[in-house]
Amino acid sequence: MIARLHAGAPWIAALLAVVFILLQGRPASGPGQGEVDLRDFAAIPVSADGRVKPLDTVARTTLMFLSGRQSFEHDGRRHPAIRLLADVLARRDEANHYRVFRIDHPDVRTLVHAHDEAVARLSLAEVIPYWEVIVEQARRAGDVPARSRNPYQQAVLRLYQQIVVVMNTWHGHEPYMVPPTGPDEQWAPFFRVALDARVAGDSHAGVEAITRMMSAYHVGDAERFEAAVKSYLAAFDGSMPALSRKARYEVFFNNFSPFYHATTLYVVAFLIAAGSLLLRASGGSVGG
Repeated sequence: MIARLHAGAPWIAALLAVVFILLQGRPASGPGQGEVDLRDFAAIPVSADGRVKPLDTVARTTLMFLSGRQSFEHDGRRHPAIRLLADVLARRDEANHYRVFRIDHPDVRTLVHAHDEAVARLSLAEVIPYWEVIVEQARRAGDVPARSRNPYQQAVLRLYQQIVVVMNTWHGHEPYMVPPTGPDEQWAPFFRVALDARVAGDSHAGVEAITRMMSAYHVGDAERFEAAVKSYLAAFDGSMPALSRKARYEVFFNNFSPFYHATTLYVVAFLIAAGSLLLRASGGSVGG
């Protein structure tokens, strides 16, 4: 019996790996009761950090920078990064209270009056009252050469940069959400294009489409939001199909998280191999 189990161990491991991969490749689950479905929204291409990527990637990298995670907790539930990004764009009052700023350095925590050691992450509403102090401390830290900064100076600069990232998203400066409409144009920030159109008394198709999406999301009109997102993505499919396909593939890749799951599979394979060796040793002892 032990010998048969030992011989079948590689096949058991392979079967478990295949099942695990298939389970991880499932589409992301839909929204909860009363929530807006953000899965299509996550696939919208934008420009950030020098390349075109889906909003899902922007959301994940932003939350990792703020919190060290790709999801966040609020009201006793865990939410995806795309929820944070959508709420920062269109529901500021709610996003203000998401505890996503991880602050570890004790002196920086003292700076923002974070006295509860059990709370590792703070919300913007909790840190923004100390913005002027943070700016002053960050300015002083910035005057010190990077290699000479102590841990406190590094930490206060990081908090400053984290807040700036959120504020830039709030005000439509980043990411660049307005796509080019011609061969001589580049991706542009929503705020600048919207302001230029207003000053010129003109309209801009990209600005109007994004405004429709965010307006619907702001009031929680799921049907109108999803229709606006699908219409926007359909326009991308027609004008920039390669970018649209690439963005969808990247969202799938993000959800699949192959490197993380590969690590999990390595651990499982090690445990199975160790168990197989133990079975062999046990069998040898019994036989002896």
